[in-house]
Amino acid sequence: MRMEDEQAFQAQASAVAGSVADFSKIPRWTEDDIIRLHGYLLEKSLHDLFDLRASAATRAEVLE
Repeated sequence: MRMEDEQAFQAQASAVAGSVADFSKIPRWTEDDIIRLHGYLLEKSLHDLFDLRASAATRAEVLE
């Protein structure tokens, strides 16, 4: 995954985490956004699976 994609996801998550939900401004997901998110989650899961520092519980969750 490209670094700018990961930074964009992290920026969106941090903006939402500390705010009150305003459902009148729900972002619309495009098919490209969803595909990029799937790619990011797959890459992160594979990284966690093969990272020897990750706990056994984390690896088991990835395998589920």
